[in-house]
Amino acid sequence: MSEKKPVNIWSITGMNLLAWPGLGTFLAGRKLSGFIQSAISLAGAALTICLLFVLFKFASIGIESTEPIDSKLFIEQHKQLIIYGIVGIGMLAFTWFWAAISTYSIAKKLGSKIK
Repeated sequence: MSEKKPVNIWSITGMNLLAWPGLGTFLAGRKLSGFIQSAISLAGAALTICLLFVLFKFASIGIESTEPIDSKLFIEQHKQLIIYGIVGIGMLAFTWFWAAISTYSIAKKLGSKIK
């Protein structure tokens, strides 16, 4: 006999909304949905690093140079990485929103089991 352990909604909420979107959904038993959320959030985080790279590069050029930076030229040179970063932020926002809906759904389902 294998009995399922009860799901703690607070740990699911913490994992989904504060740590890694999708992990809480996965651990709550929604394997496919949780896996997809986790994969999208991981890809989004990786793409967001592209934008951080561009921002750090812009800051380091500004610190090292005494001449003003041509921001239009800089943006044109790094346009592809900036687009990747913006897409990554969008993916992260999407997965956090999806994880919030999943958390609400799981909490609602657990609440109906208790009553």
